[in-house]
Amino acid sequence: MLVVYFAEGGITDVVMPIPARQYFGKVVHLGASLALLFHNWYPARVFPGDTFCYFAGMAFAIVGVLAHFSKTLLLFFIPQIFNFVFSTPQLFGLVPCPRHRVPRYIHENGKLQPSYAIFEEVPPSYIDLSRPPSILPKFLQHPYARRTNIDHLTSKWKLVASYGMDWIICAILLGLLYLINNVHGYWREFDVNDVTIRHTYATEERVPMTLLGIIIGLIPLVCLVVLSTQWYRSYTDLHHSILGFLLTISLTISTTTSIKVLAGRMRPDFIDRCQPTAGSVNADVGLSTAAICTQTDFNILQDGFRSFPSGHSSSSFALLGYFSFYLAGKMQIFDTKGHTIKSWICWTPWIGAVLIAVSRTMDYRHHATDVIAGAIIGSFFAYVCYRQYYPHLGEPLSHKPHNSRYIEANDAYRLPTHQTEGYGLERVTNEPQLPQQSHTINHARDRLDEVHLNEHKYGQ
Repeated sequence: MLVVYFAEGGITDVVMPIPARQYFGKVVHLGASLALLFHNWYPARVFPGDTFCYFAGMAFAIVGVLAHFSKTLLLFFIPQIFNFVFSTPQLFGLVPCPRHRVPRYIHENGKLQPSYAIFEEVPPSYIDLSRPPSILPKFLQHPYARRTNIDHLTSKWKLVASYGMDWIICAILLGLLYLINNVHGYWREFDVNDVTIRHTYATEERVPMTLLGIIIGLIPLVCLVVLSTQWYRSYTDLHHSILGFLLTISLTISTTTSIKVLAGRMRPDFIDRCQPTAGSVNADVGLSTAAICTQTDFNILQDGFRSFPSGHSSSSFALLGYFSFYLAGKMQIFDTKGHTIKSWICWTPWIGAVLIAVSRTMDYRHHATDVIAGAIIGSFFAYVCYRQYYPHLGEPLSHKPHNSRYIEANDAYRLPTHQTEGYGLERVTNEPQLPQQSHTINHARDRLDEVHLNEHKYGQ
């Protein structure tokens, strides 16, 4: 037998006349009743009706267990168990929960309109992604950055869970690169009389690794940070640009190194690296192997079998190509105005990548086909990674990064009243409001940006 007394504010008392267990039941259910009474005090944090149903169902299930009722009855309380588990974090304030309100009756159509209340202040679990301050004058900033500041609000946990996997994948790829680079790899047979691999081994390269890192890594990265924070003024753009940059080099170098190890093609200066024994000739049947080499430095000899594809070429076209796509998107190169200066600025990184690739053939580090293959690989990953976080260059809003992971339909009504401007959300008051759908919000944002874009283009 279970006797539960209800009052307007919550459950006031629970009586469980079960011999030898009544005090245990009293303590558990009294504590739950006090919690319900506290959390359902006006204004309620959770919907009282649902909470009472869950609690009553769980109490009845406990009574059934303690009184040794038929265990088959517990099957009817499995849904209540799940409901209670899901509602407990909201009940005790562990996760934010929207406060439900009574639906408003619409006299015009005779229907009930659902309503949501929003937080008047930003919850502690949310992060404000406003635009960073800029030291540049407004006429040097991007037209998007000169407009009214529109704040971006998102959950910290959703942000970490959403983009954390992207950063983890990049770290895994870089760690995989270290492992692959230490693999012995495949060493091909070669002809000691092949003139394509008998060039001189250059001890000093025209573009060494240090200079390469500065040209394709440090300079574009600094430009991305400056442009995103000073010219475009967006933390979202800063995060997307750096993450895309890192993903590009991770995928490119991992792929290039894997192919190098598997292909085992000789470099143009391989014979000079090998230092074959005097009088070495090819076998009567077949070609020569690395057994005839007298090179004492194993790293120099092993690197001689890693010609295809060119790592300098692939990494240069990847990072400088990504930077070129970034500039093209920010300057809206395909805005139908045909500014030649935009094309030259966007093509400059590509020219640098071509010069670096050509220098590898001048140093006799790679064959022409190695450089071409590296350029194709790098360009492919540059475009794929750029499109991962930015729209197509032909779109009117090509300057804006994708931010679909930030504000979702479930979070739109959580925005404070001062954050709703610019998102297609009506100003929320104490009156019940109809929640907006995600596609409506995104469409309203895009329409607002198109209006500002047209005003900038036509001077209206």
